[in-house]
Amino acid sequence: RAEGAKVVLGGMHVTALPDEALEHGDAVIIREGESVWGEILDDFAKGALKKKYYGPEVDLSELPP
Repeated sequence: RAEGAKVVLGGMHVTALPDEALEHGDAVIIREGESVWGEILDDFAKGALKKKYYGPEVDLSELPP
């Protein structure tokens, strides 16, 4: 960030504490991030990066054992 790079953070810690994570990045991905990367890249290209992006909630009971 000090050299102008945009930082997008995700993961379990970010999902649990997104406001804390925003102290260290420009945007955070809450929950599963794979489905929102297209939106993030589009917003970045437009100069309109949001602070928070929300992936879908995953029902763990639907995953295979």
